[in-house]
Amino acid sequence: MTHDNTDYVNLRNSRVLRYGLTAIALFGAPVLISLGVGYGFLSVYQASIAMLVWYALLALFVIFQKLTRRKGRLSNAISETALEDQPRRHLQRQIRFHKVVVGFLLVCLPLVILRGVSERAWLPTLIGVGISLWLMYAEILQIRRKRKQLD
Repeated sequence: MTHDNTDYVNLRNSRVLRYGLTAIALFGAPVLISLGVGYGFLSVYQASIAMLVWYALLALFVIFQKLTRRKGRLSNAISETALEDQPRRHLQRQIRFHKVVVGFLLVCLPLVILRGVSERAWLPTLIGVGISLWLMYAEILQIRRKRKQLD
């Protein structure tokens, strides 16, 4: 009897697709909005409204994901054992990714503040700083949760 890895490949492809779409949703909209402001297509006011809409849609998406997530295991036959090598490496990669995101946000935060202060755009600057701090907090919570899973 041979084992085919089609279930694993399909699961892996769906993860890659899901993470790819998530990365585009997280970083694509702010990049496009920033480019719009940089090239003069959007005013700073329009960009702040667009960022608020992006933030609201992102929050709704996260709430939807939390509500539709399964609450427990499908089978109680699986005992609480130490994580296998592959899931452990996957969790470590996810932790590393979240750390990179926090680092990116930490690097961009002072740049956003300096640009906002230099243009005297106080409201968009405050909104951007708030969003950035909230995203950093959310990423740090994810890191803590994944570390707890590793232990």
